[in-house]
Amino acid sequence: MNVYCSNSFIEEYQKLIKKKQYKDLEKLFLEFFIDNTFDIVATGNRLYGPEHIPFLKKRIPDAGGYRLYFLADFNSENIYINYIHAKRQPLGYDNIGIEKKKELHDAILIDRNNIPILYKLERCPVEGIAVFKPYEPPKK
Repeated sequence: MNVYCSNSFIEEYQKLIKKKQYKDLEKLFLEFFIDNTFDIVATGNRLYGPEHIPFLKKRIPDAGGYRLYFLADFNSENIYINYIHAKRQPLGYDNIGIEKKKELHDAILIDRNNIPILYKLERCPVEGIAVFKPYEPPKK
């Protein structure tokens, strides 16, 4: 399984991990996306899309933590994350609206078809932190 992230996701993620109130985010995020199989990651509330490539909302670790929005491609077993928000203050809020969800869904479908603008999620083997590397498709 490969996990890709949009630039907008990375910006929100970095804003959150800079705040001490969200010091648990990086650990929870990496545990969920790096330490699990595709079948476990590709779960959540289905918002849009067909069964083989649904757009999902996932709460980690539970209702009081964070919400992630991503596309799960069951054909390639790739994950495409494009939004995160905290549930608790100071930067948190309850939900995003239907229009925002549709906008996120449409944006990640475009990004998925334009892989060079995405970033691949990896865990730094030395520091254990999340690293976002620009994805470069294999040369033909």
